[in-house]
Amino acid sequence: MIYEVTQFGLPKNIAAGVTEALRQMQPGDTLHFPKGEYHFYKDYCQSLLVHTSNTDSFQRPKKTFGILLQDKEQLTLDGDGSVFVFHGNISALGVLRCRQITLRNFTIRYACPTNVELEVTAKQGHTVSYRVPENQPFYMDGGSVVFFEQSPFTKKNYWQMRNNENSSCAVRHQGETVFREVNQPFFGLHRTRRTGARTFDVWSLRKKNYLVGETVTLSMNNCRETAGAFFSESSDLAVAQVTVNYLHGFGWLTQMCRDVSFTGVHFHPDPQHHVSSFADCIHVCGCKGTVTVKDCSFTQAHDDAINIHGAFLRFVRRVDDHTAVFQFVHRQQGGYRAFFPGDTVRFYYRSSLQPCGEENTVAAAEDDIDTKICTLTFDRPLPEDIDAKFRGQQNVVIENASYCPNVEISGCSIHGIPTRGILCTSGGHVDIHHNTFEHVFMANVFVSNDANDWYESGPVRDMQIHHNVFHLPPLRQKRFWPTLAAVLVEPITLGGKITAPVHSGIRIFENEITLTDGYALWSKGGGDIEIDDKDHPVHIEPLDK
Repeated sequence: MIYEVTQFGLPKNIAAGVTEALRQMQPGDTLHFPKGEYHFYKDYCQSLLVHTSNTDSFQRPKKTFGILLQDKEQLTLDGDGSVFVFHGNISALGVLRCRQITLRNFTIRYACPTNVELEVTAKQGHTVSYRVPENQPFYMDGGSVVFFEQSPFTKKNYWQMRNNENSSCAVRHQGETVFREVNQPFFGLHRTRRTGARTFDVWSLRKKNYLVGETVTLSMNNCRETAGAFFSESSDLAVAQVTVNYLHGFGWLTQMCRDVSFTGVHFHPDPQHHVSSFADCIHVCGCKGTVTVKDCSFTQAHDDAINIHGAFLRFVRRVDDHTAVFQFVHRQQGGYRAFFPGDTVRFYYRSSLQPCGEENTVAAAEDDIDTKICTLTFDRPLPEDIDAKFRGQQNVVIENASYCPNVEISGCSIHGIPTRGILCTSGGHVDIHHNTFEHVFMANVFVSNDANDWYESGPVRDMQIHHNVFHLPPLRQKRFWPTLAAVLVEPITLGGKITAPVHSGIRIFENEITLTDGYALWSKGGGDIEIDDKDHPVHIEPLDK
């Protein structure tokens, strides 16, 4: 059955109508949006307590969703070329505990993006003049500039940002050139002055090297409060022919799902803006089966274009010979079930990322979400060395090997990204091919595996990188990001040393690479890596002794 959304509400305020329609829908139904512009106000959207990985979810556990599907199956949401406009600091959509969901043919846009954009209109000495987009209100308060978005119903602010409050870095947009900047617009602030409805001046104690005509952007990335779109504990999800002008909070996050595909998904800002996502574009934390990203494009995000990984949990204590307690460590990890009965797990030493004991199988899992811990019981005894410590810290982490998907990323354009193009650490078969990378200012493809900082897991065993086009820009800010490479292989261990190969089975062949700085391949901690490039620098860092 096809449901017409206009039977449930008016396009100028459609959120409650969409909620009502979805409640009535049964397997096999389609929710159709006649082509137009539909507005979703935070005031009329659904909220719930749910945690999203790689965000500051424990600081902001309450999430609000413009479109929310829970416990549904075999449904299609067809936008028919419509534009969905979201008002407020909310997730555009959420799909929780669903099966066989298709999302297609629409554009996601925010009425007032939460990434503040400042166009440099003039410079003189220590003074820089800025202009904001038409839909970005601000006011002056005690020498500060306060950016905000207000509810038209309550007249209260959905969100606000004072100067560069809660922002860890800026991103500079110089045409196609996009890169991070540590000297933010309000660093060393001396005084400010409004000069027009959309313009103001900032006097700083420290000069800025900005260029007139460029745009400097700020996100509140010290507290990523939500994911802009969220898939959780769902399977057989297909996203097709969707344009994303902007996502608030983090990016399009897939968490503990199975078989997910993105086809013809395009992250591009609307003509009035420069930023397509508050942070990453597509982010996968824990997925099984397959992850497919095909014929998509990514440009001018505030962080990585694609990031696919698992999660390491750190050993806390032994309960008995078959049972132990584990914990999410990074402040932006946790809050979800990471293991299920029947899952296969692997143990690793943090100091070397080498295996600790053999694979095991989860017999039972008990989660304490609030403390970010889980108690796991296994079919067979725990590794004898699971209590090992290194430099006074617990040295063993655990990975859910059942949630290491096969990955295919093909036919994609990754352009104007200030960080990494693709991060992919998965023990499944990974095929990255026929993509184009241009103006990506850190590693274009990054193979990490991290047991010390982000705890993003995934020793690679079978990866092909072929028939891609890499155009590497000149290396900037060598002090902060010294390694620029088409392919960077660099695990992160406790203690920083790598004494034995962590990754293996990586094949890099028949790619087109142009560069002025950097490497075709920079690798440390990779064994059994093959590359056929003879024309560009290749650096294989020796293992630590």
